[in-house]
Amino acid sequence: WTVRPMNVNCPVPSCVTQQDLNTLWAAPDATQFVRCRPAPTGYWMTEQKTCAPGTLFQFSRQACVTATDWSSC
Repeated sequence: WTVRPMNVNCPVPSCVTQQDLNTLWAAPDATQFVRCRPAPTGYWMTEQKTCAPGTLFQFSRQACVTATDWSSC
């Protein structure tokens, strides 16, 4: 991409409830996503991960998809 696609109007990542912990969150850069992971403090923290090359994170599908299948939140 010459300009990376951006996720806009997506829910803000949260690691509070059990549902939050099992949700993959959209990062502003659509080539990445955020997940919750245990923190050394015993709580939870966010961790940014990168999609496979050529894919973009689709929040509604909870997966990285091809660019032709992708849409922002």
